[in-house]
Amino acid sequence: MAKKKSKKKYIIIAIILIVLVALYLWVSSNAKKAMGQILQEYITETTAEKGDLEVKITGKGVIEPLKRYEVTAPLAGEVKSVSVDEGDTVKKDGTLFKVGDVNIKAPIGGTIITSNVKKGDYVSATNANSIGIGAEPDIVIADISKLKFIMEVDEIDILKIKTDMEVTVTADALSEETFIGKVSKIGSEGKSTNGVTVYNVAVELEDYGSLKIGMNVDASLIIDKKEDVLVVPMSAVNKTKTETYVYVKDPDYVGSGNDNAMTILNLPTSMAEVKGYKKQEIVVGLKNKDEVEIISGLNPGDKIYSISTAKGIAQYMTGGAGVNMGM
Repeated sequence: MAKKKSKKKYIIIAIILIVLVALYLWVSSNAKKAMGQILQEYITETTAEKGDLEVKITGKGVIEPLKRYEVTAPLAGEVKSVSVDEGDTVKKDGTLFKVGDVNIKAPIGGTIITSNVKKGDYVSATNANSIGIGAEPDIVIADISKLKFIMEVDEIDILKIKTDMEVTVTADALSEETFIGKVSKIGSEGKSTNGVTVYNVAVELEDYGSLKIGMNVDASLIIDKKEDVLVVPMSAVNKTKTETYVYVKDPDYVGSGNDNAMTILNLPTSMAEVKGYKKQEIVVGLKNKDEVEIISGLNPGDKIYSISTAKGIAQYMTGGAGVNMGM
């Protein structure tokens, strides 16, 4: 009886092992197919097409008046009268307010954008002749015939900027409006922060619509442009010290997509690790951060391929790839 029980025990163990091996092979096979499918879904196909290519420089700024002058009474005393209010227009040498028997006049013509004085106020000696720390000017006059802002441009791009260049300007506060300005001045001396040198570029706007002093704006300048050229995404272009290339399908490859199946521990990081594709050398021309001009190596309609990083694929899997694992 003992021998029969022992034999039966071994048979059961053998059956269990066979079932486990079969299950492992079945799961591995389906996992392999799933990995192949994920890989294929993560390969991006792009068509080389004719189009226009622009190279832009972008920046930010804060709207200011063309000129601004802060007026402070040159003497201490009681304000006897005030002749202007905020929003008023004043001519050069026009009376602003009176301290004692002295008329305080406008040094420039413009618009009153700030008034900190009223009849009966006492102008202290602290403000006389100059504006002290923390003190406010009595009157601020601005020339708003034009508005301006200063944008910072990297040293790599500053030599591409010229005066009178057209600048496209937008503001978050006026999301449906676009304004056109011109470069009026280019800084001669840069300032360096964390090893990066930037230069101030002044932009003036004559037709500024609803823009107001103090608004934040975004600016862009087109520094180069080509029309009707062959372009592809920059993300699909690879470059080494000796060659620039993209990946295309290898017409001589006779395998299938599942030949590329890999494990979660061995995900591809570039098209070089994916079967069925080959390098195609190219010569590039004009480029921006998103697209690049193809001078030779590709024709309109050619398909090129790129792949996300292994990290991207792993995130894709854990986030729910929608792949049928066959379970």
